[in-house]
Amino acid sequence: MVPEERKIFDNGSHKNILLEDFGHGEMVQANVHLIVDNGQGMILDPGGHKVFKHLLSEIGSLIGIDNLRYIFLSHQDPGYCCCC
Repeated sequence: MVPEERKIFDNGSHKNILLEDFGHGEMVQANVHLIVDNGQGMILDPGGHKVFKHLLSEIGSLIGIDNLRYIFLSHQDPGYCCCC
C-alpha cells in the first residue's frame, strides 16, 4: 500500500509514485519516481548504487520486480548511472 502523500497521480491503471529517502539522510537525496501503467513499471532516475537494492526491494513490494520494464536515466553521472 502506497501512502497517499507519495502518490503524485493515480487513476487506477496509471500511477506516478514518489519513492524517496533510501539514503536515510546519509547521502544526497534522490527523488525517484515509479511510473506504473497497467501493472508494468518504469523507474525515473533511480539514484546511486548505495540505494539501489533498497529501491528494488520497494519496487518489488509495489508491483513485483518482474513487472519492472524500463529504467530511465535523465543524465549521465557515474555515481548515478552505475547502479543500472
